[in-house]
Amino acid sequence: MASRMIGLQKQLAWAHFTGRPTQQDLQKMQQVAAGASGTVGMAAIKSGFKVNFGGSKPDEPVLLPAPGGKFTLGDDITLTVDFDATSSWKQIDPLTLKGQELLLDHEQGHYDLSALMARDCFIDLMQLKTKVFDTQSEGQTAAKEIVKKYKDKLELVQKKYDDDTIHGAWVTPTMGPERKETFQTKWEMFITRARTVERTPPMSAPDGASYKVPLLEVLANGGFTF
Repeated sequence: MASRMIGLQKQLAWAHFTGRPTQQDLQKMQQVAAGASGTVGMAAIKSGFKVNFGGSKPDEPVLLPAPGGKFTLGDDITLTVDFDATSSWKQIDPLTLKGQELLLDHEQGHYDLSALMARDCFIDLMQLKTKVFDTQSEGQTAAKEIVKKYKDKLELVQKKYDDDTIHGAWVTPTMGPERKETFQTKWEMFITRARTVERTPPMSAPDGASYKVPLLEVLANGGFTF
């Protein structure tokens, strides 16, 4: 089976959020929203990605024999964007329908950031397939370092997104006109650019589809480095 990626595009709905917040979750979100007036709509999402290298141990990169006693990365990698419904929760009853829509857009941003970082990780792994390694261990280390890099960076990106947008806590029933704040709109523009702008210089997948600019590059251009 050729390598593949699953879950790059997913449109969230509140029905997907089936978990229940812990007391610690509620306390944390209430602290974030302490400066708001009135009851705040709250939600949390758990998303990320996982890599299956296709071997008997899914987390272990598979290296195949190559001419000259060398090794190459196997082409049976499945990268899946995760959404954990039972760990994702919402408390949206105080909000109007418009407020619920705005808050859901914020949570959608979390998923999209996970998906884009996963996509860029997948592209780097596909580029690694073109390299030849002297030992299996060398190739395994290189593949693991790529995955670790993107998982670590994703955690930082998600935290910055929440910090910059105040966790979406600007969505309250008593803050006047319901609209997206500037910071939320800015991050949604980052996501759109990472999905639509082609890389420079151009790069293409084996099927001819053009690779889009890495999310971390978009964020760096917007003033955020990780």
